[in-house]
Amino acid sequence: MSTGGKHKVSTRTRTTSESGEPLKLQDHSPQRPEARENSGSVSVVIQHLHLQQVFCTYAQLTRPWGVDIPEIPGSLMFHNVLEGECEVDVFGKVVHLRPGDFLMVPHGQGHQLRDHESTPCLPLFELPLTPRTAQFDTLECGGGGEPTLLICGAVSFDNPLVEHMISLMPEQIYIARESPAAHSTQNTMQMLVEEARQQQLGSMAAVERLTDLVVIQSIRAWLGQEDSRCKDWLAAMENPLSFTSFRCTLSTNVRHEYITSLYHNTTQATDD
Repeated sequence: MSTGGKHKVSTRTRTTSESGEPLKLQDHSPQRPEARENSGSVSVVIQHLHLQQVFCTYAQLTRPWGVDIPEIPGSLMFHNVLEGECEVDVFGKVVHLRPGDFLMVPHGQGHQLRDHESTPCLPLFELPLTPRTAQFDTLECGGGGEPTLLICGAVSFDNPLVEHMISLMPEQIYIARESPAAHSTQNTMQMLVEEARQQQLGSMAAVERLTDLVVIQSIRAWLGQEDSRCKDWLAAMENPLSFTSFRCTLSTNVRHEYITSLYHNTTQATDD
């Protein structure tokens, strides 16, 4: 393009400064405080939230039905109702779940799922569980009445920081379907169910990562609720002494993993 036929205006974007140094992109968009990196202990720990083990069950249950879930130490359990209704009893604290509701049992306590408080519960491992993979099975049982569809999971973590974070949570965390953040959790859960059902190439890797995401989304949804326990939990997590301890522990773990990896690589090279 020319101007007055004398001067040409270049449309090429400059990539260097007048001194010849490469230009750097600068992001001037405003950042929300919670989105900034290293904003606190919660952010630091969640960045290192990776599952060590994951196990999911897709349950198709018909009234009357009741399941006694055993204690699984060191695990976080969750239940999501896809269709129908049920109640979950954790040490006498009963929560009624409807389609779209999500319940997390962070400390792996034994609990009961049932269609009604009067229905007896049978031990989980006495029911007709059908393994689909090493990490996913299906369950179909009940009396033939009104159906309830559930996706249930149990996960454990390989990071002591995450374990400490979860240990500070209440015995159960309930996220109602009306919660603004519940929609994202439901979308992720639907993808998780489809991946587990289809069993295509990479499905199990997808299930693990989607379960990671479900846990993060549910923690975030809980923190967004007006719950006094959330404030207490955040106060404990954001304690300066705890934060410093988290940083030190994290650094120690990273160094340990690096040294272990270096040792194994050196040993293998020497053997070769």
